[in-house]
Amino acid sequence: MADNTAVVRYARALFKIAEEAGNLETVEKDLTRACALVSKHPEIPHLLLNSTISKSEKADFIEKVFPPDLLRVVLEFLKVLIKKKRFEEISAIQSEFRKLYEQKRGIQHVIAITAVPLSS
Repeated sequence: MADNTAVVRYARALFKIAEEAGNLETVEKDLTRACALVSKHPEIPHLLLNSTISKSEKADFIEKVFPPDLLRVVLEFLKVLIKKKRFEEISAIQSEFRKLYEQKRGIQHVIAITAVPLSS
């Protein structure tokens, strides 16, 4: 179960770092890619949440498993989540980060109810 306060704090911290570095869009895409990889391969969180494996081995694993073109800040963020024992909240953090990103870009989700189908 995700600790919502921690999720929001981690998402905001990463958002601020990405915004200050001027690579907000790339961080959002890379964080989404990382979460997709974790979702697709359940053995990744299983290994990263294993308390018998050292944090340094987990950090090495992160470097090897995630794509080499992933931004360094995203890789380091994943390592922080491991170190702070928050990796299980990665999808909730990504979701919160996405909300912040969309809010910054002025993106709003709407539902259109029409009498006739809308054209593309």
